[in-house]
Order: sequence, then structure tokens, then C-alpha cells
Amino acid sequence: FKQKTAYEMRISDWSSDVCSSDLSQSRYESEVEASNAAQTIRIAQDAEGAKLVQERMQTEYELAKAQGNTAKAEQIRANQQAIATALEAKATQEKKVASAKEQLVQAKISGDQQKIAEAEANMAQAQSDRDVAEKEFKETVKSSAGNAGIASEEVDQMYLDARKTGIQQLIDENQS
Repeated sequence: FKQKTAYEMRISDWSSDVCSSDLSQSRYESEVEASNAAQTIRIAQDAEGAKLVQERMQTEYELAKAQGNTAKAEQIRANQQAIATALEAKATQEKKVASAKEQLVQAKISGDQQKIAEAEANMAQAQSDRDVAEKEFKETVKSSAGNAGIASEEVDQMYLDARKTGIQQLIDENQS
């Protein structure tokens, strides 16, 4: 059972309830803007969390290198690259969801039932692909960090810190 975030629930409720008669062009633009902003925040938070993990892994890499443990150092380097690759794949899938969301709204504005059905199918596939990429990203981060000797709880704390930092930055930006 995968629990949806409040954002995902809001978007799925919105995308299933919206119909062409109640969507104006300005509402379409503001909904897409809000969705894109949320997506940007999510990608930035994941990137910041990955950065914190990779910085910690860098410390482990330097320690392994200093101790002459070349095999462990090389494994850590490979794991750092795996995290970067998984993050890129996740960001790509997030962008595909945003694009599918825009296509769905445009289809609903047009009122063309065939386009709506196609857009809904594309949206469902994009969300499914994103969920897979997100799961793979999380698994890659945890296993890579674990291979470097970093506890799962420490990784969780790094991501929590990244989210808090991101939220605080948003608050600061909105107050200025």
C-alpha cells in the first residue's frame, strides 16, 4: 500500500473532477503553474537530500582511500554515480508527469472525449513511471549509502533536513 502525498491526492482529485465546462484558460494556466511549482520543489528537495548523502559518502570515500581500501573507495564512487543517475531518471519522469498533466487539461478544455481518454491514459502511465523511478531512486540512495557504511536512519534524517530547508526557503521567499 503506497500512501499518496497530499499533493498527489490533490492533483488526482483535481484531474479526475475537472471538466471542460468549468475550466477557463486562466484557471488552466494557474493550475499548471501551481503543479509545475510543486514539481520543481519536489525535484529540488530530492536533489538536496541526494547532495547531503553524497557529501557524507564523499567523507567515507576519502576515509577508505586514506586507509588504502581501494575497492571500497571505488564502490563508493560507483554508488555516488548510481544516485546521480537515479535522481536524473526521477526528475525526467516528474517532467513527463507535468507534460501529461498539461495535455490532460488542454484535452478537457477542448471537450474532445477521445483526446481526454488518450490524455488520461498518458497521465496514468506517466504517474506509474514516475512512481517506479521514485521507488528506484529511494532504493538506490538507501542501498548506496548503506554500502558506504551510512545508516538508513541517517539517510532519512538528511532528507528530512533537506525538506525543512526547502520549506524554510519558501517561507522566506514569500515573506520578502
